[in-house]
Amino acid sequence: MGPAVLIEEGSGSSGRVRWPGRVAASLLHAAGLPELVTETLADYEKLAVTLAVERSLRDSTRQKLARSRLDCALFDTVRFTRHLEVAYATMVQILRNGEEPRSFAVKSIGGLRDQSAASR
Repeated sequence: MGPAVLIEEGSGSSGRVRWPGRVAASLLHAAGLPELVTETLADYEKLAVTLAVERSLRDSTRQKLARSRLDCALFDTVRFTRHLEVAYATMVQILRNGEEPRSFAVKSIGGLRDQSAASR
């Protein structure tokens, strides 16, 4: 695995939260790595230096990410694809019924963790 992603989620000089920072922070939280999200530039720099000099912290972060890839919804592309297919089918059905476009929710479909538990 390559280098860890580290993000400063805090406000820019304009005082507004940077959108890319929020996206990256969301992904890090979803991957189970909230410790890589910082609020200030000073915290960001401190964590970057710490990760650069402390190999054990860097290695444990990589191991944590590798473990989360096995059961984290963020990496469950099969489940994501199934949800997307259900959403498309729902949109087609709404169109065929002559209804106006509307919002709807896709019922949760079990993911990798659910499938492995069911097969036991």
